[in-house]
This record gives sequence, structure tokens and C-alpha cells, in this order.
Amino acid sequence: MEENSQIQAIINISEKLLNSTKLQSGAKNNNKNDFTKLYNDEITDILTDNYNDTQFGALYGQLLNHQTYINEIFTPLINNIYDILEKR
Repeated sequence: MEENSQIQAIINISEKLLNSTKLQSGAKNNNKNDFTKLYNDEITDILTDNYNDTQFGALYGQLLNHQTYINEIFTPLINNIYDILEKR
């Protein structure tokens, strides 16, 4: 898979995370520690819900099968996403 489309897919998922009403209220009502579980659950839900996506579905499927990749890619983003959503 092309690196460019992987980056696009990650941006796409990040946007979905930032637009998630579950995470928006989660950031306002939880500390970062409790938010982490919501965040990880939401990533799995987004990947599962968009598994049939024509553009990124194959990559989402690969991510779902490799929790390590999800952790490597999205764990570093959690602080930023939490901070952004908490201020909204």
C-alpha cells in the first residue's frame, strides 16, 4: 500500500475522531486516563463502521487485524485530540 494513501487514511480517521460526539463529550467529562478507553473504543468503531470504504477499507481492515499498528499510530495523537476536544 502506498504511503500517501496510508497518510490520507490516518488523517481521515483523525478527522472522524475529532468529529465524534462521543469523544467530544468524553473529553469534557473525563480525565485523560478515562478518555483513553473511549478513544480506543472509538477508533475500533470507526474502523469497523468504515470497513467497506472504497478508498481506505483495505487499510482499515489491516489496522483492525493489527492492534499494534493502531497503538503505534494513534496513541501518540491522543493528547492532542483530548486537548482539542476539551477546549471545544
